[in-house]
Amino acid sequence: MKRIPLEFPPGAVTTAGSAVWIADGRDDSVIEVSPMSGRAVATVKVGRRPVAIAAGGGSVLVANVDDATISRIDPRRRKVVATISIGPNPTHVAVGEGGVFVTVHPD
Repeated sequence: MKRIPLEFPPGAVTTAGSAVWIADGRDDSVIEVSPMSGRAVATVKVGRRPVAIAAGGGSVLVANVDDATISRIDPRRRKVVATISIGPNPTHVAVGEGGVFVTVHPD
């Protein structure tokens, strides 16, 4: 196990390829970290208050609870390539079996 010091309180975490992706709810972004160097490689702005993150199918998917969206990041281009309205309070996201699965909690 490797300890990676961060300058923000980390949120959800996932891996994609050879990178670690960590949600930063304070800055409405996702940080790509190199596990080899332990340093941030890129910062990608996403929706408001990212709370969940998953990777699969060539994408990193982020659930943004305050604007009820999923941000789809292309990890090679390090940018959001789609923003999908999903319904109130998305709290978890998973990728598998050929699909993306999101839990929402109505107000």
